Amino acid sequence: MKNKMLCLLAVLLAVFTAGCAGSASGTGAGELTPEAIAEKLCDGVDVPPHEAVPLDASNFPYFAFIPYDDSLSAAAADALVNITPHSVVVIRAADGNGAELAKQIAAHADPNKWLCVGAETVRVAYTDHYVVLVMSEKATAEAITANFAAMAEELD
Repeated sequence: MKNKMLCLLAVLLAVFTAGCAGSASGTGAGELTPEAIAEKLCDGVDVPPHEAVPLDASNFPYFAFIPYDDSLSAAAADALVNITPHSVVVIRAADGNGAELAKQIAAHADPNKWLCVGAETVRVAYTDHYVVLVMSEKATAEAITANFAAMAEELD
């Protein structure tokens, strides 16, 4: 029993110390996947432990709140612990309709998707080719969208 507790403690410690350390090593957005962009957006922001995962037809509507479309590529970085309402979603729209996608997402985003807890705020930001949806604490969401604004020129 003691060994199991130590293993669990070690895993939890590893998860909590991972923070928002991104694996994005590219310099231009053309080299970055949506997962890498999600991680870069967290640079310098106090976010809960999370893992950026690619989205597909099976999970896209849950994270983005709009129907899946083959022309989109996306990733989500939700908190690993479901009692922490935190989500960052990055969507790349190859056809450049970021403004329209952002409008649809903002109209349907549900900050209470976790059922038992809800995000304090919802922020949607976009460029021609990227949309970012952040649901989290207000200061966290503002910092992540500020990082997105700083990356906007690089992204498009």
